[in-house]
Amino acid sequence: MFCSQSAVKLSTNVTKANIGSILPSSSSCPYTFAMHSKPSSIGSLIETRSNYLEKIVSKCPVHSRIKAGEMTLTQSVIQDFRENCPFAQVVKVQQEQQQQLLNNQQLEQNTNSLRSQEKFDMKTSQTTMNENQLENNDNNDNDDNYNYDKQFENLILNLKKENNYREFNTIHNNTNSFPLSIRHPNNFTIDSNKSIFNSQFQCPIVNAPTPVPEIQLQTETDKPVTVWCSNNYLGMSIHKDVIQAAIDTTLEMGVGSGGTRNISGNTHLHITLEREIADLHQKEAALVFSSCYVANATTLATLPKLLTNCIYFSDAKNHASMIEGIINSRAKKCVFKHNNIEHLEELLASVDYKLPKIIAFESVYSMDGTIAPIDAICNLAKKYNALTFLDEVHAVGLYGNRGAGIAERDNVMHKVDIITGTLGKAFGTFGGYVTASAVAIDAIRSFAPGFIFTTSLPPAITAAATASIRHLKKSLKERQLHQINVKKLIHLLKQANLPVMPSQSHIIPLLVGDAIKCKQISFELIHNNGIYLQPINYPTVPKGTERFRITPGPLHNEQMMKDLVNSLIEAWKRHQLPFVNNYDFDYVNVKFNNTFFITINNENNNNNNNENNNNFNLENSFDSIPPPIANLPLVENGRLKPELIEGYHFEILHETIWEALLSWYKGGPLIRRGVIEFDSEKKDLRVEIYPHLINFYLWKDKFVRKRREFSRKTTINQIKIYCNQNFDVKLYRLWNLKQSTPVTHTPSDAIEISSKDFDKTLEELQLLDGYIIYIETKDLFGKWPMDSRYKSKNDSNSNNFSITKSSGPKFPGVCGLSNLGNTCFMNSALQCLSNTIALRKFFISNKYQDDINTTNPIGTGGHLAQKFADLLKDIWQGTRSVVAPREFKFTLERFASQFAGYQQHDSQELLAFLLDGLHEDLNRIKNKPYVEIKDAEGDDKIAAAEAWENHRKRNDSFIVDWFQGQLKSTVKCPCCPRISITFDPFMYLSLQLPQKTTRHVFVNFIYYNSNIQPKKFDLICQINGKIKDLKTRLSQITGIEINRIVIKSIFDSRFSITQPQDDSELECIQDRDIVNAYEVKIENIYNNNNNNNNNNYNNNNYNN
Repeated sequence: MFCSQSAVKLSTNVTKANIGSILPSSSSCPYTFAMHSKPSSIGSLIETRSNYLEKIVSKCPVHSRIKAGEMTLTQSVIQDFRENCPFAQVVKVQQEQQQQLLNNQQLEQNTNSLRSQEKFDMKTSQTTMNENQLENNDNNDNDDNYNYDKQFENLILNLKKENNYREFNTIHNNTNSFPLSIRHPNNFTIDSNKSIFNSQFQCPIVNAPTPVPEIQLQTETDKPVTVWCSNNYLGMSIHKDVIQAAIDTTLEMGVGSGGTRNISGNTHLHITLEREIADLHQKEAALVFSSCYVANATTLATLPKLLTNCIYFSDAKNHASMIEGIINSRAKKCVFKHNNIEHLEELLASVDYKLPKIIAFESVYSMDGTIAPIDAICNLAKKYNALTFLDEVHAVGLYGNRGAGIAERDNVMHKVDIITGTLGKAFGTFGGYVTASAVAIDAIRSFAPGFIFTTSLPPAITAAATASIRHLKKSLKERQLHQINVKKLIHLLKQANLPVMPSQSHIIPLLVGDAIKCKQISFELIHNNGIYLQPINYPTVPKGTERFRITPGPLHNEQMMKDLVNSLIEAWKRHQLPFVNNYDFDYVNVKFNNTFFITINNENNNNNNNENNNNFNLENSFDSIPPPIANLPLVENGRLKPELIEGYHFEILHETIWEALLSWYKGGPLIRRGVIEFDSEKKDLRVEIYPHLINFYLWKDKFVRKRREFSRKTTINQIKIYCNQNFDVKLYRLWNLKQSTPVTHTPSDAIEISSKDFDKTLEELQLLDGYIIYIETKDLFGKWPMDSRYKSKNDSNSNNFSITKSSGPKFPGVCGLSNLGNTCFMNSALQCLSNTIALRKFFISNKYQDDINTTNPIGTGGHLAQKFADLLKDIWQGTRSVVAPREFKFTLERFASQFAGYQQHDSQELLAFLLDGLHEDLNRIKNKPYVEIKDAEGDDKIAAAEAWENHRKRNDSFIVDWFQGQLKSTVKCPCCPRISITFDPFMYLSLQLPQKTTRHVFVNFIYYNSNIQPKKFDLICQINGKIKDLKTRLSQITGIEINRIVIKSIFDSRFSITQPQDDSELECIQDRDIVNAYEVKIENIYNNNNNNNNNNYNNNNYNN
């Protein structure tokens, strides 16, 4: 009868499901949640439910027979049996009335809390100040003067009495230690020339937890504090790429933008940032504001002015910026209960279907951590012909495969019409934005005063924001570790029985329930424990729900979490606040080390149905249970599939993250990878994605074959240990065979691995992926069979047992190169050089070995030349149809990190580096002499010969002989008549591609005389021309004066809102637009201009 998967338990304890259920629900059982008063805290909630249940059990015929602690009810059971419960029937009418009353009270309180600017209650302040004000006026020399300062003083005094006065802590953040910062006294002035942090401290996310940095306090009042309330959710404000982008742009373009976007404040950086934002949210266009508060308030205030009789439907817990925008719009508004789809639909159905409607809501509500049902709201919007306005401020950067927010995570981004977000939280910079269709953004851009008359973002901020967005589009590491830390801190808080309020997101609300104690605890934590938690009081949250809002980030370590929890426990005991005793735990303890795991990337499976999608998605873990980890598609024949791309097909996870995910969601299989040192000199540590597969063959009456993957840093001694454990042999010799070598009882072309090589690695011995190690044992006569391999090939007694047969193309060089993940740029350059006859012969004949320069400090020690030669030999040996240039790419990445990873690059860039690298590796000049470069004088031939001779004194290689030449360079001084002429060596030339300078514009010309049929003209105009040029050309063709021609463009069957002026760029007319030109009378133009002037005057008055 009763379901075990309950949402409500009849117990005196408070469960995870009912902590936030302070108010009764209309669908709840009357004897389960029928409370007559709202408890002021978690403790009183427990006591109220306990006393109430004791009274109910004796009256209810069901409860009187079953112990309360043993019975569990679901919502469906409650709905089915409430009509059949005699006691419920008695109290049903009374309960529903009380329920409606309490719901209305809650709705009114929530709405008032968010409308603090509009609904600020000044009655108390006026009452408390009346006597003081009268007394002050009596003592005033001039009774007619109003005492403004006294009024302000009394208002502030009233705030302080109610413990709602906001006090700011002075925090000094540092890139080397965040979230560990410095708290200064408010009157402190820092010396900008002196750093207060240890500059050697590093805080990389992948190596967390990090040690506590050493902090140099400048004064006795300085205190180190750990920040737990920052909105810098991912620590992107200290990311090296973001900082470098800001520095480079500041040095190049200065600090400020210089004006509004309309007046000198529009740079290519602003346009690039808006394109990145639009791409992030998969919208047509975007617009950047100084903050998302301004973006929300301005956009919501502007839209009803463009949509006549527009009606707003606003969530009761919307942010103050949205409330302000809706109020300032003066549009009709309907407030629906928080995340209540039924109430929203009821309100939508009550208005005219044809009227324009906008549903305004947030994805993540910052104070409660709740998440909106975006899909359901969008479906209602479509049903009732409404626009959707979604605030993703606390979700962008944190959710979704590319960080676009909850809408991307839930795969409903395409359903949302308008999205706003911030650059100042997860992206770690500053500013806000709105993104939507191109025509909607253009309308906001053209009519929103908060955008038109505001100075644009500084160029450095836009560059930093662009760098941050681009990084988080590709990287999941920050989001993964961030949510791991959120889960762990929730576990620690619940383990300590602290009252964590229910949250579906990364925000952890900790209920205090008392404004005075909330401020006192915050003061004690920051002064005594070095922990910064800002108290959240009224009007930000309703009275009685005062709380701490904890925001752990990826840079918080385990020790920081323990210190926070221990300090909170002491504070709770000191202030006699209630604890909660019945949390369910679902987290596993985490350890950190240097092992990494590979798991499948589900980015390419977003369109699959949930029931068919077995790919793991960490970000769904807050409000639903993802399916088990499914790594099987990554594996083929027991190995990781070749040519997989990191970030596209799979992600690399630290063992910390892997163990946690595996404990939560199970699945597999496990794909373990180690960290190796790619370059010992540069201490370049990387995860080895593709270890070498080594095939083992042992002849023992028949062939025994085994295979296993080994790291390229595995030594032969470690290989011998494997052979001892897996082959029943004691005395044996090891031989190295290439992958294409036929394996026989006495294989040819085998190279013995001598004892002096036992300490060398597979990489040093060039035992590549797929190579063979042949294990030779003595025969029955005690002889080594390989000693007889020098016998005549025609010896009929030789025992040749063939395992593999060589196969391949008939013509050497007809061989493809495998794509190792966006390496087509590299393969094309290699094929080009491979078919350069002189270069190919030089390397295949091994002549290069005589020229290898291992001491050249700007070369690669001959490694690049050696790998290039090996690759050419594999291509031209005539036995293989395809070659994987993995070893060459590995060597290339080792000495040129810009080619590391799987990004696409310019083929010429690689070709230039490769030829330069080969030249330095093959430079015959071991000790380069000093050569002074002088300007050329006299005859060019003599000067050129002298310059070439000087160049050859320091550069003498095969590459110089075949690929290098000289160019004459002439530079004229702008200040004096001096002319400098030099002959510079070159190896390649860059030629500019031809560009079009003209475009076709099709214009429909409509005459003023309706009896004349419109004509269509195909005009050829300059791309960088003006509208005036177009009108001039039309005037020449039609004979109509230029001032009587008006241009209008039409897109998607709609006229453009603005009329292009004569000095407007021609590019404002797109190729897809329909362009109409109208012949008009002079007086019509004059009247139109007057109307435009009147509109501008009205707009200016409105803004003033």
